[in-house]
Amino acid sequence: MASKLRKTTFRDEWNQNPSLSWAQAIDGSPYAAWCKLCNHRIELSNMGKQALTSHASGVKHSRRVQGFHMSSSIAVYCKTTRPTSAASQNNSASESSSPLSESSKLFSSDVPSSPQVSSPPLFQTDPVNSSKSLPDTSSNADNSYLNPSATCSCTCTCGSARKESKSLTNYLLNDSVTRAEILWCLYCVMAHNSLRNAENSVAMHRKMYHDSKIAAKLQLGKSKVSYTIVHGLAPEFQKELHADISKSSHLVVGFDESLNKIAQKQQMDISVHYWNEDDSITCTRYLTSAFLGHSTAADLLSAFKNSLPVNTLHKIIQVSMDGPNVNLRFLKDLKQDLKEGRTDEGVILDIGTCGLHSLHCAFKGAMKETGWEIVKFLRAIYNLFHNIPTRRADYIRITGSSLFPLKFCPVRWLDNVPVADRALKILPNLRNYVAGLKSNTEPTCASFVIVKSAIKDVLLGPKLAFFSSVAAEVEPLLKEYQTNDPMAPYLFSDFSSVIKNFMTRFVKADVMANTTLSKIDLSANNLVSSKKIDLGFGTRAALRSENASQKDMELFRADWLKCVKRILKRSPLTFSLTRGISFADPSVALIPDLAIKRLSCALDIFVSHNWLSGIQGDKISKEFKRLCSLTAVQEHLKLHVRSKVRLDKFWFDLLNVYCSENTGHLASFLKMIFIMSHGNAAVERGFSINKQCLVENQLDISLIAQRTIHDGILSAGGLDNFVVSKRFIHAARNAYLKYKEYTEQQKKLLQEKEEQDTRKRKAAAELSALEAKKKKILEDAEKEAAVLSFQIEALKK
Repeated sequence: MASKLRKTTFRDEWNQNPSLSWAQAIDGSPYAAWCKLCNHRIELSNMGKQALTSHASGVKHSRRVQGFHMSSSIAVYCKTTRPTSAASQNNSASESSSPLSESSKLFSSDVPSSPQVSSPPLFQTDPVNSSKSLPDTSSNADNSYLNPSATCSCTCTCGSARKESKSLTNYLLNDSVTRAEILWCLYCVMAHNSLRNAENSVAMHRKMYHDSKIAAKLQLGKSKVSYTIVHGLAPEFQKELHADISKSSHLVVGFDESLNKIAQKQQMDISVHYWNEDDSITCTRYLTSAFLGHSTAADLLSAFKNSLPVNTLHKIIQVSMDGPNVNLRFLKDLKQDLKEGRTDEGVILDIGTCGLHSLHCAFKGAMKETGWEIVKFLRAIYNLFHNIPTRRADYIRITGSSLFPLKFCPVRWLDNVPVADRALKILPNLRNYVAGLKSNTEPTCASFVIVKSAIKDVLLGPKLAFFSSVAAEVEPLLKEYQTNDPMAPYLFSDFSSVIKNFMTRFVKADVMANTTLSKIDLSANNLVSSKKIDLGFGTRAALRSENASQKDMELFRADWLKCVKRILKRSPLTFSLTRGISFADPSVALIPDLAIKRLSCALDIFVSHNWLSGIQGDKISKEFKRLCSLTAVQEHLKLHVRSKVRLDKFWFDLLNVYCSENTGHLASFLKMIFIMSHGNAAVERGFSINKQCLVENQLDISLIAQRTIHDGILSAGGLDNFVVSKRFIHAARNAYLKYKEYTEQQKKLLQEKEEQDTRKRKAAAELSALEAKKKKILEDAEKEAAVLSFQIEALKK
């Protein structure tokens, strides 16, 4: 029979050993000891003193001992007087020679029911020569304000003060190191550096700045960079954004989808427009991304609602998006979802889908509707010579020109004005090139077949000139609207100007003067004759060079008419709210009657959609009339230059200067107007950032974190203007714990999924076995029934 295990009790003489002075007995537990440094219970079992020695050799305890060397009691920094007598100086020196003995008292409260016994200091030092064991930093001018001994004029020993100043310096240095690590992580996000590159660069920094204490202490492996970005910094930026959103009373949310080639899913980026109360301007920020397999209207609605912060759905006054049918269905479902059970909630306003998309797609659709196949030709001439040296050499030999076609962009049609101009310029060379090739040397590719067929059209030159002319007229408008500044009040005037410029070319002047633009009838009676159409100088020159007939001119006018009708149909001008909010356009506000009429139109829509009450609408109208009646305000409206001053800043400067006390309702209404989206450009710009952030095997959470940080830094004015506050330092230091929690959570989810799959497999196996058993029983029953039937028949005979 095995003997009973013997246990060792704690012995007080062990404390006489300086290397074990950290150990302490525990009341009620004679077979255990307490480590005052680690706050840890040590079971002695049958090992006795060896258990303490084993604990002392551990990594955690060694680090605590090292840290205890550098730490000191906070009471040292609170001393305001110094002893003057020799005896008191000696006592002070003996007490300060071992700051750990003073600080060790702090651990007594951490020991459960510990006895009140005194223990020798953790490390014995010579009180007189204790200062010799520490480096003298009093001569360092940069750190002298941290060193109490640097200004000490007494004759006492200040070794402990030097150790304490070293501890404080290290504390401040740790903050500086963390701040440097944060800045480097942020820089890597903004520069789209890989994690491996970030890690290698830190090693290079140590070599480059070998005399820097901060560079020497940088510890940024690729894993640390990753979890610092994802679990440390990005959540802080997101908290800051959510706090700003919560302060805003109204929101405009925009979204769009693009293919994420790494995740092989549709990535739905969501942005938010809101009024920033701190800066008193409109802000457009990236909110988050949702990843979808199917992208039906129901899928979009679910992802949209799950991506928004809590209690923000009721704040949405507009949804910014482009115009596919699935998005229109999504908007209808969202309105219905918000309307259910809420009779007094505001209904989402509508100024159409993205105005930029509408105009761009209208131009694109109009060009396709003409049947000219301009795009097909422009792509073919580029592909014919791209990366084919032999064809380029033949082209130069035959034409004597080294001017080649430019690449057509299939996404941004209106950026292709230089492409069409280049094609028009080299059109004679293309014809010479095709004619100069021998039949046995002609390329057999599809691009050459398209080019050879297209250059036979005598109107190809005028068609290219018309394409370039229309695109050049629309392109400046779309470029101007590629901004986050509030531009919605300008939509009506700008789009009306573009459409009017088109229509004045072929609509009779009296019709244009006496009829509202959106109500003009484009029938033959209101159109000028083919000879009087203003084709533009470039198109007319191309027609003259091609010797076009009158019949060709008639066909050309019919095609042009299709183009303009399509643009007019898809523009934001068809929505009343677009006209209404134009009252905030300074050029409209200069005409009081027109501005008040359009303001009334906007207020009617806001009141009918429950965003304003009737009383609020009346007050807003009165405040606006009073403001615009001031002579000084009229002078400011005349001097406004939209390219120099943001519209929101312009109006709120007027309110603050002239009538800040009596325009509270107007100010609130203007905030709603200015956050309204003029297009979806903000979301689409994020697609380019997505491409730069994508790497192989990237997780969704990593891409969202990088986009969040990237947007946060840009909103702060760039990395140079970003201030690393204490909360970012704390977030970076806590990132590893959050990372561990996240990985544990993911493991738990994976384990639950595996267990669920296992249960499903077992259930499927049991089901299969039961079905097989049932089948066998039925087969046996059928056989038995057949035997019984045979026996019955035999007995009947």
